Amino acid sequence: MNKLYHLSLSSTDEVLFRSHEDYRRAFNCYTLALLKSHSLSYADAFMSNHVHFCVTSSDLKELCYTFKIGYGMYFNNKYKRKGPLFDSNIFTLEIEGIYHNIAAVSYVLRNPLHHGIALTPFDYPYCSANSIFRKELGKSSNIDILPKKRMWRFLPKNTKIDIPFRMDINGMFLREDVTEVKLVEILYGTVRNYLYHMNRLSDSKWEDEQKQDKIGTNPITISLIEHNRFDLSKMLRNEYSRKNYQVITDLELCDYIDYHILPQYSVNSVYSLTVKQKNEIGDTLYNTFKTKGISTNQISRCLAMKYY
Repeated sequence: MNKLYHLSLSSTDEVLFRSHEDYRRAFNCYTLALLKSHSLSYADAFMSNHVHFCVTSSDLKELCYTFKIGYGMYFNNKYKRKGPLFDSNIFTLEIEGIYHNIAAVSYVLRNPLHHGIALTPFDYPYCSANSIFRKELGKSSNIDILPKKRMWRFLPKNTKIDIPFRMDINGMFLREDVTEVKLVEILYGTVRNYLYHMNRLSDSKWEDEQKQDKIGTNPITISLIEHNRFDLSKMLRNEYSRKNYQVITDLELCDYIDYHILPQYSVNSVYSLTVKQKNEIGDTLYNTFKTKGISTNQISRCLAMKYY
């Protein structure tokens, strides 16, 4: 019997996605992993150095292995990198009860908000928030679809799975096809309830609601899910704050490095740089973007090194 799980895979020392293409390819790899493991996706959020999934599956090992290997091979080949891309530890939490289900799915969709890179879940393109209640929220259904015979150029060469999903002209499977939209909409009940959960603040009421499930498990909270990986107080503050559009994101910083800095060193990947070159670039980045809130940790993960 398939059960609902909250999964999180991460990379401690480097970004997982350096470009929009990387995000699209990662979602395609996730889709193929779902198909191969006979799993269903309730929610997903792809962040710069970690991902969150809510899935029902009877073979989590196959799901995670297929996703990690598929995307890792793509990333290593593109950036001339070697070795495992993801950390070995995978956060796994079995979800039971209606209120726990709502809390878990909501947490995944609200992750961009918690990390301060979106004002609402709908303001972020690489999560499934915009796939739910599309008609009721007035979202356009006019999407340019890629002919199936051209889909394979955006998939691993050895892909042999029959693909039941559509793909847009940018080479990414449609989230509204991959996500179990109807089941998620039934979970929330109404579009108004969905909007409420996407915009409500994290407080004790979330925990009190989950206690109504009476299943004897801990309520879904930021501290439970993130397990001290990030600054929890900052994540909570981001629910109240306005988005600072002056702060440079990991994606923007990687784009600047890859297309503005690297040509000066006659290389096409940060993984082809020496440690000395990376430190030089790190100094340049810090001085260039210090007014945009750049940090040494951000420089480190975008250069795949320890920068102090």
